[in-house]
Amino acid sequence: MTTKPPEPTGEPVNGGLPDASANPHDYIYSRIAAAVRQDIRDGKLPAGSRLPSADALSERFQVNKGTVRRALAELTGDGLIYAVPAQGTYVSEEPPAESRRRRASTLNVGLVSQVLEGAAFGPSDAEVLTGLQDELVKRNGTLILLPAPKALSPAKLSEWIVQAHLDGIIYLEALEPAVLRRMLQVGPPAVTVNFRPRGQGVDSILVDNRGGARQAIEHLYALGHRRLLVITGPRELTATEERIDGVREAMRAYGLSEARVTMVEGNFRRVGGFRAMAAALKAKQTGTAVFCFNDEMAVGALQALHKHSGLRVPRDYSVMGFDDISWAQATNPPLTTIRVDKAVMGRLAIERLIARIGGREMAATATTVETNLVERESTTPPRGRKA
Repeated sequence: MTTKPPEPTGEPVNGGLPDASANPHDYIYSRIAAAVRQDIRDGKLPAGSRLPSADALSERFQVNKGTVRRALAELTGDGLIYAVPAQGTYVSEEPPAESRRRRASTLNVGLVSQVLEGAAFGPSDAEVLTGLQDELVKRNGTLILLPAPKALSPAKLSEWIVQAHLDGIIYLEALEPAVLRRMLQVGPPAVTVNFRPRGQGVDSILVDNRGGARQAIEHLYALGHRRLLVITGPRELTATEERIDGVREAMRAYGLSEARVTMVEGNFRRVGGFRAMAAALKAKQTGTAVFCFNDEMAVGALQALHKHSGLRVPRDYSVMGFDDISWAQATNPPLTTIRVDKAVMGRLAIERLIARIGGREMAATATTVETNLVERESTTPPRGRKA
């Protein structure tokens, strides 16, 4: 990977850019922000006025537009300016008092996600949130939750970001593409978690969904299972697609035909696992083991087996999940699962975001967190049933 170095602080600039000699370690974007901030204080850019375009500012300060965007992101985080999609960037009507401006000793990070909306929030999301929060606490940071309903507009989200005085944003799970694209252009530095938007230069922290699903099938195959039920997530989600790819890779590796693996769509929620398992029992499509694409659905599958069949887990039937959430150790029997280290995800996301906030010029990267098998008591070799 090639890393682009920061623009040298000694490059020629125009338009009254503060001298770097006062602090030779200042980044160019911070000095541009300081110049625009001074224009606002001096009344050259009065409240409600529209800022010059990114092209105009780039020409004025003789820097690239990426550096200008970073300067504007800093001013947005200070609450001095705000963006109106398709119209431009404006000076806030009531610039915040100096005492309310972002302090260097405090890191304010926003968590923006649709899964923060009521019933959409699950235990796996909660553990990712905990991983982010734990890492921020170590760095004297604050995590601010911003639920993002599907109907949310870029203008409204911009307003929330200004009001929260955010230094950076973590986008958890996919957001509406048009909203995300606009926010990545005009908002503060950002990192995405659990998804990577196509065509956007943003750092992403991902799970090895494909490898984890392959590990699950390999484990069940090694135990002797040859007829499997797989409860997936919604087909439109990237995580579902990748886990299906991992299942199929293992099927090809071990010669398992399509006829021996039944896939039923779930919804990554307990009730979805319950309904899918109940339907498979009714249709006699269970095989000798089930692999659920997350632990929450595996809990639902266990409940369906208990309610709608005489099968005992694991003596008569094996159940396996994905994620290793806290529920996995509390079921009866405890779940065999694929573990995802949420603490590592939180640490990597915050580290990358801090690097971006600090103005480091570097290529956007996608970091994949590896998974590992956690064997508990819900899987065992098939007994007395034809594999």
